[in-house]
Amino acid sequence: MQRETVLVVDDDEHCRQQCRTALEQAGYQVATARSADDALAACNLNPSLRQGCDLALVDYVMPGCDGFATFRRLKAVQPDLAGILLTGHTSLNVAIDALNLGFGQVVAKPIAPPDLVEAVQAALAERKTVLENARLRALTRLYDSLNQLATLVDPEELYRCIIDLAVAETSAHRVSLMLLDERCQWLRVVAATGLDRELASTARQRLGDPVSGWVLSHGVVLELGPDRPVPGPVRAALRRPEVTAAVCLPLYAAGEPLGVLNLSRLESQGGFQPGDLEITSVLAADAALTIQRLNLMQARARRERVATVGRLASTIIHDLRGPVTIIGGAAEMLADTNETAAEPLATIRDGVNELERMCRQLLSFARDSTTAVIEEFALAPFLEQVLADTAEEARAA
Repeated sequence: MQRETVLVVDDDEHCRQQCRTALEQAGYQVATARSADDALAACNLNPSLRQGCDLALVDYVMPGCDGFATFRRLKAVQPDLAGILLTGHTSLNVAIDALNLGFGQVVAKPIAPPDLVEAVQAALAERKTVLENARLRALTRLYDSLNQLATLVDPEELYRCIIDLAVAETSAHRVSLMLLDERCQWLRVVAATGLDRELASTARQRLGDPVSGWVLSHGVVLELGPDRPVPGPVRAALRRPEVTAAVCLPLYAAGEPLGVLNLSRLESQGGFQPGDLEITSVLAADAALTIQRLNLMQARARRERVATVGRLASTIIHDLRGPVTIIGGAAEMLADTNETAAEPLATIRDGVNELERMCRQLLSFARDSTTAVIEEFALAPFLEQVLADTAEEARAA
């Protein structure tokens, strides 16, 4: 289990070291800073803080930037950060202002190590409760929204709703939904936000190619960010330095690959939190089921349309064969009794034969219509593949 991390911000070196010793002996990871600027730098440079700090112990009186301003700056980077204010000048007004700012406790200096550890334990326990309540509220809100997905029958509306939910729940700057064309094994963007329109409309990726194609073929969630190990095949494909954190989630339903949901944050936004990953995982799982349901509905509708055409063809054949037979019989009778009409009657017989041939074709279609499947065909990826294969053959020659 990962140890909780505490950041001690105090310009007094003796106080910093005293807090570090007491908290490390209690099992916490501890980082120290002597000013607000040092604290913010530590959040970016210290490996134990890059994934987020759980609690900040901040001295109230410091040169340049007091404890309140320091905590505000830290909270701007990590909104769920818990805080304890250390002060040698306790007053009711200071305590009220501290609580309003988000500090969980105000502790008078000097503080005995056991009391410090007890205060930290209480503040972290309260933070866990707050985070769990926020998580439950977010999941409840998400499940309510996911119920609406099940009512959507228009693909474009469904895809856009998935994108909007991902943005609303994670504040991601860029989100894209890519779906797999099973026949040509290409992923294409069907909905996106934060991406260039032309790029989104033309972007395609083979199944297995990094990044999205690799995620879908391996069926694993890929999280990119500080101190996150990046698989070798993926590392070479990362070309966007402005993206500091990203999550790619494969969409599977009943074991079948459907697509990938991609989310990313820019440098100014920071990384994704564990709660974001849980939310997006739930969203991706439900989105996959909803997309599969809609695909099955559309396939059934296409089969029903074909079957309807087949039944109509059968009815037309039944109604048409009678008059065709009568015309053919009458032409034969006229040919036997009127030799001068042989040429026009031959034309009539040819027309009757053609109608009978068409009736047989319609009847064959009507019989096969219950099992016929009409599918859309993505021409662009097919042509790209043909051109690539042709170029390869030309080089080989």
